[in-house]
Amino acid sequence: MEERRRQKRYPVSINAKISLGEDQEGHDLSIKDISRVGIKCISQQAYEMGQEVFIKIEVATPENEVSNDSVQGSIAWVAKLETGEGYFLGVEFFELEQQHNKLFENIKILEDVLFPI
Repeated sequence: MEERRRQKRYPVSINAKISLGEDQEGHDLSIKDISRVGIKCISQQAYEMGQEVFIKIEVATPENEVSNDSVQGSIAWVAKLETGEGYFLGVEFFELEQQHNKLFENIKILEDVLFPI
């Protein structure tokens, strides 16, 4: 099977929130992998393909500070979990590098650590 991904994905375990509006509280989300263009995550809430969402992530910076980022994206795919309790979601980010430089930089650091040239 041909790999369709535009960017490498990195396995992570990050708790986050997902909402339909940047100012909404949101529902719990568990991010399972991340790349420069999107995430794979698990949600107890159902979403529809194409739906625009905000993902709120706490990111540790290289300076040992915590940055709260809200990243906008759209639901690229949805799959029901085998247990029937929740959903895998694929979320594609909108312009991560331009709008969320700290999160983008942390993903680049992760790439350098896991896959040094």
